[in-house]
Order: sequence, then C-alpha cells, then structure tokens
Amino acid sequence: MGNLRFRPETVENRGKPSRVVDRLAASGDDLSAAPRTLSDRMTTMKSIVAVLFVSGLLMVGEPARAEETGRTLTIVPFPFLFYQEETKLGGGGSLSLITRRQVEGARAENSGLLFLYTERNQYSILAEVERYLDAERWHVRALVGFEEFPADYFGRGNDNPSDGDEVFTPRGFVGEVSVQNQFSGRWRVGPRLRVRTREMVEREEAGLLEIQRPNGWDGADVVALGAALVHDGRDHVFYPTRGWWMRAGTDVALTSLGSDDAFAEHSLDLRRYQRLGERGPILAVRALARHSTGNVPFDLLPALGGAQLLRGFFGGRFRDRTLYAVQSELRVGHWRRLGAVGFVEAGRVTAGLDALSIADLHVSYGFGVRFQLSAEEKLHVRADFGFTDEGDGGFYLNFQEAF
Repeated sequence: MGNLRFRPETVENRGKPSRVVDRLAASGDDLSAAPRTLSDRMTTMKSIVAVLFVSGLLMVGEPARAEETGRTLTIVPFPFLFYQEETKLGGGGSLSLITRRQVEGARAENSGLLFLYTERNQYSILAEVERYLDAERWHVRALVGFEEFPADYFGRGNDNPSDGDEVFTPRGFVGEVSVQNQFSGRWRVGPRLRVRTREMVEREEAGLLEIQRPNGWDGADVVALGAALVHDGRDHVFYPTRGWWMRAGTDVALTSLGSDDAFAEHSLDLRRYQRLGERGPILAVRALARHSTGNVPFDLLPALGGAQLLRGFFGGRFRDRTLYAVQSELRVGHWRRLGAVGFVEAGRVTAGLDALSIADLHVSYGFGVRFQLSAEEKLHVRADFGFTDEGDGGFYLNFQEAF
C-alpha cells in the first residue's frame, strides 16, 4: 500500500468527525472559545510545554541550603550508536550532567541533552533536568522534547500477528514536570503535569488505522494531571544490587485543560534487587500492571514488546486497556568492565479488568552482555538477544538496564 501524507489545516478537513466538536458537545462548553485550527492548538500546546520546562528550571534553581552547597559534578559527553528492531540502526549524542551531594549515600541527579536519529528517519530531541532539594526531601524533574518518530501499528489485542503491522508517523512536543516530597524514610509522594502534542503527518492509505479509526488515529493532544506514590530503597540508581523500588500512580487527562479526550491511566510497578551471596550475581525481578479507562489514544494504550518489556517481541505488537507482566534477570558482575545477564519475561494484555487471565501469556527469554562506561556512576551499555515462544527474536543495543 502506498503512503498518503496529511497536512490538515482545520479540524473539519481531517476526514473524520471533529474530536473538538464531540468533546465540546459532551461538556457543554462554548464552541466559539475553542481553538479552531491546528495551528492555534499547536501554539497553545507549545506554550504549555514551554511553561512546564521553565517552571522546572526555576524550581531546580532555588537556592540550596548550606548543607547542600557541596556537590560533585560528572560531565559525560557521549556520541553513541544503538540498534533495536523498532528503530533499526540509530545514532546520536548526549551530554549528561550527573551531580551528587557530597554526603554518603546521596542520590545521583541526572540532567542533560539528547539527540538521536535512526535508519527509519526517526528523530528525537530531549532536554531534562533533575534535582534533589532540602537534603533530598524534595525531588524535582522537568523535561521537554520534540520528536518525529515513525512507528508500527498492529491493531489492538493479545493475539495480533507479527506480520500484520503498518507504519504511521506522528510528530509533536512532549513535556513533563513532577514534584515529589519525601514524607517518611524512602517514601515520596507528589503531583505531575504531562503534556503531549501529536500530529499524524503520515500513515498508510486504506490501512488499519484508516479502517479501524481507533481513538487518536489522526493525532491527539494530551494534557494530564497525575499523582504518584514512590518507594525507593535501592542502593544505587543506575545499577542497584539490593533493595526494592515501587511506584503507584494515576494520570487523568482533562478536556478542560486542552486535552482532546478525557481518560485515565493507572499503574503499579514493583521491583526487587538482591545480591546472591557476598559477591555473587544479582537477582532482579519486576511485576508491572497498567490499566486505562476512557477515550485513550491508541498509541498510549498499555503495550508489550520492545527493548524494555518482553524483549524479542516487536514493540507495541500487543496493546489494550489492561497489561500485566513479570520480568526476572540474573546479572553477573564485571570482569574488566564486562558483565553478563540472563532474563525471562512473561505478560499479556486484555480488554479490561473483567478479562484477567493467566492463559495465553506471551513469554520471552534471552541473554545479554554489559560494558561499564563509568565505574563510579555504574553506567552501562547493554547488548541483549531476546527470543520468544513463537520462535521470533530481536537484538537490542541500548543504555542502562531494562529495569
């Protein structure tokens, strides 16, 4: 099938009923108050993204207390290459600014810039700042980016065939600001604001997206408010050897803030790390559950596959309203900066909580090699070979552990 490039100017000429009209009719808002053109809406969303990032910079720039003035700084400029089935060969450069208070056990703060470009003409530009304040009682994180990233759509469900995908190309901004307060030991809680713009600049004519027209098939802007409860008992951020980490969160997209549709996302992520013996390998396990309600854009539905979750399956091959998965890795220590990993993963997606089942789980397994870039910060490059219970496989060259 050929490619059809879309450059819509107004909501009305997008070839589908207007999402703006639909949500205004449902909410009773004044139609004349809504932005009428894509350009208007993009300008509004860009302004929100800019405010998010500047707000994060201002919070990070607050004067530190006396005990926080001493910090170490590690600057890591790094050109890189990477590979995975979803991107093919890619490359780019990053400038990481890793800071840490000069106190035993202080956590690393990772800020920096990143640019990448892939063989599939995908590109992404991202800037991020992170800071712990007031003796790590407050954690602030802000990011902003722009990307045009062709991706693959297989449809919705737990049994999509591996050869039934089509390529679509979204483009837009992303932005996020989160603030968390440490209220007890390693427990933190706080809000976040997330913004995403999406313009569908290319998709296959008469393809799955045009036929099925899932929510967000021609692009969708999202403004979501959320909150998260986090426990971080790891002994190291980038390469933990003991402790556990947990995050429970909810994000709600609101049409009153400019989101095209109203929906909610709920997630629970549990991770445990344990060294086996005094100097033995590290056992890492993870349990993940995600559930979404409302009019969720199809590319924000919980999805399995890719470099982080069920390696060996193509990223996004299985997506639906509910996802649950488990992962386990055995990580062997370093010899002249080299390490090794073996892993097993399983998971599935369903249409909702009433369809939960352990039947038809997808399983992947594999092994990997690790190269340590920085012994002090324990930064790694990972090369993983993943295989599936269907006989497929994938190779992933990436940074940091999968979880």
